[in-house]
Amino acid sequence: MAEVEVDRSRFKIIVIGIVAFIAALGFGYQLSKIPTHLTGGVIVSAVLTGMIWLVFVLLQTFLVKSPTIGAQLLATQALAVLLPSYKALSLLISAAGIILFVFMYVGFLRGRSNILNFIKIKFFKISAHTISLFVTGIAIFVAMYFVNSVDISELPFSQKTFDSVLDTVTPLIRRAVPEFAPDVTVYEVLESIAISELPENVPPETVQSGVNQLKGGFEKKYGIVLNENDTVRNSLYENLIVKIQSLESTQARTIALAAIGLIVFLSIKGFAFFISWIIILIAYIVFKILQTTNFFYIGLEDRQKESIVVK
Repeated sequence: MAEVEVDRSRFKIIVIGIVAFIAALGFGYQLSKIPTHLTGGVIVSAVLTGMIWLVFVLLQTFLVKSPTIGAQLLATQALAVLLPSYKALSLLISAAGIILFVFMYVGFLRGRSNILNFIKIKFFKISAHTISLFVTGIAIFVAMYFVNSVDISELPFSQKTFDSVLDTVTPLIRRAVPEFAPDVTVYEVLESIAISELPENVPPETVQSGVNQLKGGFEKKYGIVLNENDTVRNSLYENLIVKIQSLESTQARTIALAAIGLIVFLSIKGFAFFISWIIILIAYIVFKILQTTNFFYIGLEDRQKESIVVK
């Protein structure tokens, strides 16, 4: 079998796997706090431990050659993420864990395929092709976990938290609605819509009448209350979050939770590019440290192709 396909040191591979397992366990532990302690500190801790885990998942992609061993390591790490929540384990969380493993493993296989196809070990290029699947898997898992674990009637979703989420997803919203601006007033939005629907050079009274009609139409159609002096973000918070927290119908609550899950997913994806490159840079530093300390070396296959050998 070619050198590039052989795991020469199982001990060192296990060491990397154990460190990744501990990081995954820490990520799962921080995640398990969300249902009862949804605070900025818990969110930051979950993000940091998740990033540490992904650093070692990325390193595994470069250091582990065998798809079977890679699958075993990633499966145990996915279980480690679920372990702190074993008391609250449900069908949805179990499905989320399976989805997490699938994305991690497909990312691993993509990375291995790139390594085999490149003559040189192009760490940054291979990592960039791989990590998007890792982050997407975590984003889906966290969104599903959040939906399963949070009691919507007791959700401590403050204005500050809502603003943070809205600011994160605003660039994504603007892809569909370029004019979206969360900090203008409701009146300005209604006025802009009214002017766009009226002929040019109409008197102010006609514009005001159009604004009033739009306001009344929105309030009647969606069952909301619009304060013209509120900003769009404040109006969204008051009408969306408060309405969600007062929902009684099972179907309505399910839809609301799905919407919150989508917001969580988009929030994570909104930071994905920035977070991914931090992870890649940290992983590269650790990669070079491991190379310097002879944890592995880069040899040549057929006098041309570089291969990573852990021995």
